[in-house]
Amino acid sequence: MASTSSSSSSSSLPPGLARKVRKCLDMRLEEPSLTSALASSAWLVGNDDDDSSKSTSAGGGTNTPAVFKGVNTSAEAARRALRLGIERRGLEINEDYLRASEAAIQALDALDTEIAEIARACSAVTSSVRETRAQTASLAEAAANLQTELAVNARKTDLVADFLQKYQLTAEEVAALSFDTPGDAFFAALARVRVVHANCRQLLRTHHQRAGLELMDGMAAHQESAYERLCRWLQAGCRALGEVEAPEVSPSLRRAAASLRARPALFQYCVEEVSNVRHSAVFRRFVAALTRGGPDGVPRPIEAHAAEPLRYVGDMLGWLHQAMATERELLDALLVGTNEAGDGEAAAAAEADAEDAEADGAPSPKVALATALAKVAEGVCRPFQVRVEQSLAPQSGRALTPDSALRMVNLLSFYRSLIGGVLLHEEGSGSSTNPLVASLEKCEATAHSRAMDDLRARGVRLKRSTLAVPRDLSAPPALTEGARIANALVEAQLAAPSTEDKGALDVAIERFDELILEALRPLMEAVTSASSSVTASSADGAIPARRHTFIANCYDAILRPLELSSLPFTPKAIEELRASRDNSVLETAATAASEALAQSGLDERAKRLAAYGPDDNLASDPALSPATLGEALRGAFRAIGGETPSALETLARGELRDRAGAAFAQAVIEAYAPVYDALSSRLGEAGVAEAAKCATERDVRTVLGV
Repeated sequence: MASTSSSSSSSSLPPGLARKVRKCLDMRLEEPSLTSALASSAWLVGNDDDDSSKSTSAGGGTNTPAVFKGVNTSAEAARRALRLGIERRGLEINEDYLRASEAAIQALDALDTEIAEIARACSAVTSSVRETRAQTASLAEAAANLQTELAVNARKTDLVADFLQKYQLTAEEVAALSFDTPGDAFFAALARVRVVHANCRQLLRTHHQRAGLELMDGMAAHQESAYERLCRWLQAGCRALGEVEAPEVSPSLRRAAASLRARPALFQYCVEEVSNVRHSAVFRRFVAALTRGGPDGVPRPIEAHAAEPLRYVGDMLGWLHQAMATERELLDALLVGTNEAGDGEAAAAAEADAEDAEADGAPSPKVALATALAKVAEGVCRPFQVRVEQSLAPQSGRALTPDSALRMVNLLSFYRSLIGGVLLHEEGSGSSTNPLVASLEKCEATAHSRAMDDLRARGVRLKRSTLAVPRDLSAPPALTEGARIANALVEAQLAAPSTEDKGALDVAIERFDELILEALRPLMEAVTSASSSVTASSADGAIPARRHTFIANCYDAILRPLELSSLPFTPKAIEELRASRDNSVLETAATAASEALAQSGLDERAKRLAAYGPDDNLASDPALSPATLGEALRGAFRAIGGETPSALETLARGELRDRAGAAFAQAVIEAYAPVYDALSSRLGEAGVAEAAKCATERDVRTVLGV
């Protein structure tokens, strides 16, 4: 009820006052802040019991009533009393504050005193700094100027050091170039000289040409002096290489030769020196290997096998190949070894010097190596060539057979290709630049000529003698001997060492063609000459066919062993001989068929019939009457139905007989069939009747086995 009245009364108040009332009503009295505020303002309101005490406690014994004490007190008096109380309360608070802050004020006064002292000290220091700065300004300016000069001098020092590095030698490097025995320091200094020389060339391209020329003159003097010392030392080292059988090139010699390439004339002196030294050394070793052999006689002297030409020449060639390979390795390490000038500027300068030397006409390292190898190999050419010629010459009545001579040719050709590769010999250059390769070529030509001469001599002897024709028309024994020689040549060619040099292989094939042709041509001529004697020894009237049979048997006897060989190529002479044999077999069959048909007259009737066209009248020719043709057909059938012609039977091999029999049957049928067809179709009823009495073409084929 009370809440209802309070809410109704608050709703009747003004909005602002209503909000304050509501706020007071909502306030919680137990909050600490509210309790503290009420305690502080307790003097504003008070009870009647302690009014007297509060009034007495006031100064001057004056009694001060409470603000709201008594309801009859006027509003003006209340306000004045409130104001007075507030002012008095404020005064008390200020006095308490002053008493409480007196210590702080004293501390602040002391601090102000200290700050003033510090300010005076700072002013004194500032004044002192200003005075000092004024006094040291000139000194700082002088120090800055000196620092600038120091930086400039440092840059100049760097430029001078860089200039000296690029265009001058150090005292140690100059001293190293004067050493009689070159070492690492010498080669390093020589490389520096090349670098400086190259830098001077670049300096000539600028406006400092005079300085560049003076520097180049100084470096050239150092360089020439160093190269002369190096050349003398290298020549002495090259002479020492001839004192041992298997010398080794030291790194110092290799570096010296590589450095000396920049001076072609001096380098050529060293090349000639080492070539002469190794020339004499190889000659001595070759003579010792021929006559004395190895240490303690192992291996045996090469000349101990002089009675066996192939082994003798093969041992010499093997020794030469090994010796030349050793010399190639030695000279290659000395003359063509890699340039050890290093990396960077030294290597670039050395390469530039080498290029300039080659541009001036100096030979390249490969050409110098080939020239040196040619000089080294020259010493063994004459002894080797003389001994090969002695091996090819007849000794004690024993001449070298053609197949042995061919084996020697192939052996020489094989080693010529090997040794030519080792000695950097270029094939197809028109002339041999290496004397040892030239000697090997001469020995090849001599051995080939020796084989050709022997084959020609055998051919002459064969022509002088007359081949006796056996009664069975087989190959004579003398012809078998010639065929054996040709087969030996083929076996010698098959035993030739293989090579990948196409040029050498083509030359070997060409030489073998010449030899085999020279071996077969006299045999073919002797067979042709002996075939004419078949006429006197034959009495069966089949002389031409027997002559061709004899020729076919002889050619087959020569050719059969050659065909069984596994040559990778077919010589022209063998192809020609095969074609002649096959032609002789066909001629044998054709001649035998012609002779068999000639006995019955069918051959003549077939030729006469071939003169007429397909529409011509045959009745007008008495030679082509039905009775005549029938008689010829029956006579021919009787001739072929008897024994096989002896010319075919006397062929040596069954393959040839089969081939000749097939050709014989084909020739007979080609003559029989046209005549039979003409008789049965072009001569009317009489011809048909006569044809019925004759064998048909099928019957002929059956008889001939076709």
